[in-house]
Amino acid sequence: MSAVETRTVAAHELGEFFEIRCQSFGLPLSERDDWLRRIEADVDAVCLGCFDGDRMLGALRVLPGGQWWMRRSLPVGGVAAVVVRPEARGRGVARSLLHGALDWMHTAGIAVSALHPASTRVYRSSGWEIAGREGLLRLPTRSVAAIRIGADVMVDRLGDDDRVAMRACHAEIARRTHGAFDRSASYWHLVEAELESPTSFVYGVRRAHELRGYVRYRQLPRHEWGYRIVVEELVAEDLDVAAALWRFLGGHAMQSEYLDAPLILEDQLLLLLDEQDVRTLGENRWMTRIVDLAATTAGRGYLDVASDAVTLDVTDPWPGGSTGRWRIEMTDERGHAEPTTAEATLQIDIGALSALMIGRFTAEQLVVAGRLRGDHHDALRLGQMMASPPPVLTDDF
Repeated sequence: MSAVETRTVAAHELGEFFEIRCQSFGLPLSERDDWLRRIEADVDAVCLGCFDGDRMLGALRVLPGGQWWMRRSLPVGGVAAVVVRPEARGRGVARSLLHGALDWMHTAGIAVSALHPASTRVYRSSGWEIAGREGLLRLPTRSVAAIRIGADVMVDRLGDDDRVAMRACHAEIARRTHGAFDRSASYWHLVEAELESPTSFVYGVRRAHELRGYVRYRQLPRHEWGYRIVVEELVAEDLDVAAALWRFLGGHAMQSEYLDAPLILEDQLLLLLDEQDVRTLGENRWMTRIVDLAATTAGRGYLDVASDAVTLDVTDPWPGGSTGRWRIEMTDERGHAEPTTAEATLQIDIGALSALMIGRFTAEQLVVAGRLRGDHHDALRLGQMMASPPPVLTDDF
């Protein structure tokens, strides 16, 4: 791989990126113009390619934004559209792309990264680790029509004039959701571009003239009579808003036998429905990675636990990463990490540390898996310092 170069993809090379993407994911070439428009709209994102001379071997995108870690937003790089030509696979192209992305994120001041993998192995070998669930669920429309709890509140259709209110509503509710994407203005352009489709609809609930929740969905044709509804997102301030939005969707029962919705809404539905009518259609697991250990430790939120500190040896496959000995300390609900020469009592890889810090795996689970080694008492102390609810990533990029 010494002859290849990883660099930013120039505007005239985006067509080649698109062709590799189509071959990798089995997408139609007819989407080219729409994809290029979306790339141009997402002005904050960067496209990186791995080149052998002028020939692109593979490429990816990094979408900057934020991610809520215990009610504090950390700068995040969402890695998307990682593609490699079939004939170039096995040559280390993906690793070169991922290390190039990490170099770019570090320079841009990004603390953490998230992605939706097609293969766990390739990303784990570069320091990412499983963090949470994502996928699609299906449930009978009549089941949500029969939701009986929550006040009967008005649901109205939202239009172009409500875009600012939608952004504010999403930001407030995402702030309370550990792991949620803190959308940038550039990312919102991508979301709003989807609303231009005649099959897309948005309905919301207002209270005291403020938007308190909304549902964004697509109404797609079926071969037989009626249509199918695919819920893209549903955000709600409280029970009354959530129940009202679901009952509104249930009002389509005469035309749509079932609803498809993001898997992250499963727990909400299980608490609202009379019966366990939700089933999973497909599931994947998103991954997380610490880019800057000091910034992540200082920037995330913490539970109110006693002040404590541990010293650990960290290994990181990325040359610009966190390999070395670190002292991690928590005082007054604030974290601090710095390199140290003191004796370490724990050993951990960056992927396992990332999953621990975001709350996906406990210290005990990592010990059993052999990913956290050393003094067992200190391992438990580290886990208590990093305790958080399971993370929920609300966007698929």
